[in-house]
Amino acid sequence: MSSFAMSNITMETIGSSNSCANLETRDTKGTSSALSRTLSCCVTIGDFANHILIGGLTGFTLFHSLSFLHSKDINTRAVMSYLHIVFCTVGYVLLMSEAIVIFTGLAQPVPHRIKKNFHLVVQILGVMCTVVGIVLMFLLKSVHFKSIHAILGLTSLVLMVPPFLSAFRYRQQWVRPIIIKFFHNFFGLSCFVIGMAAQCYGYRMFGAIKLLSDDVDVRSICIGITIVITILSVRRALPNIFKQFVSIFT
Repeated sequence: MSSFAMSNITMETIGSSNSCANLETRDTKGTSSALSRTLSCCVTIGDFANHILIGGLTGFTLFHSLSFLHSKDINTRAVMSYLHIVFCTVGYVLLMSEAIVIFTGLAQPVPHRIKKNFHLVVQILGVMCTVVGIVLMFLLKSVHFKSIHAILGLTSLVLMVPPFLSAFRYRQQWVRPIIIKFFHNFFGLSCFVIGMAAQCYGYRMFGAIKLLSDDVDVRSICIGITIVITILSVRRALPNIFKQFVSIFT
């Protein structure tokens, strides 16, 4: 066989090999892209479900807490108890949850500054609502911080201070920005998680909730939904905190 024919066979073999390699590469990329789209779709569905749970739980809590304001029982204690529930629920369940979810879940094309400003404004509103709710209950009671609910609420209130201050100190030159960001996120999520735990104990302190039948413990359902909201809200922030912690020592 001539060298020219051998060259053609070799080139065809190489071409076939390259074609197979290209097909495998495209298949791999296609599979990876499909997996990425599937995961992105699942994350989007999870965020959407979280928004529904947040709105539903907030609405139900505010509606049920109206039982404190029955016309025959209206007094200062009842009004302040109702306002405590309203402000703390709106502060933790609605505003703080949404601030975390939207900041970590908005699409990349959205400028980081817009997400950060939105997060800051909504978190400040959440903190203000929570502080008002805790102060109202502090004024109402003569004996303070005896229950687990109250202790968790106080702990969460204390943990609000570091992230609130660090939000305005990113430009300090004597501390690495990654350290400030880590402590901001760590204390911020700790405040949120402990506050949601206090919310769970608050549901346990509710009176009997009868909606469907006596066999349905709606308080346990509210606690379960609160736990789900907490997990869905922090699931994206936790990996970032871990990366920031590792970056501090590298």
